[in-house]
Amino acid sequence: DPRFFDRRHYHRLNDDYRPIHGVCRLLLDSTSISENIGEVPFRGFRLDMNVLFEAFVTQAFIRAAKGTAFDVRPQKNFLLSDSFSAFQVTIVPDITVFKNGIVDSIIDAKYKKTDGGFANHDFYQVLAYGIGLYCPRTHLFYPSSE
Repeated sequence: DPRFFDRRHYHRLNDDYRPIHGVCRLLLDSTSISENIGEVPFRGFRLDMNVLFEAFVTQAFIRAAKGTAFDVRPQKNFLLSDSFSAFQVTIVPDITVFKNGIVDSIIDAKYKKTDGGFANHDFYQVLAYGIGLYCPRTHLFYPSSE
């Protein structure tokens, strides 16, 4: 149960386990385990690499920003329309980096093959984030290999 990690208390004698527990939690949060029997006997689990890659990149940014002037927020909702509008338009960048309370950078993580080129809709997505949040620094993160 991933909630196990919320109840852990680390101290000087067991603090060495904190990094491996972090990896375990990352894996457990991104898996779906089923014991139901189907037509073909096989016990397995599904690992959503899109979610896992996004969580990995997010944790890397959070860790890098620790002790700096930057504040990293994962999956933060932003309202683009007026609050009194009948049509509520929101965007949710994967990672938003703030500096002094102002959006400094926007990061979107994509776990996919690029085959030497990049999809236009990925660029359109981060451009929309940048324009909507008045942020000139937008970044797309792809894994370097499978």
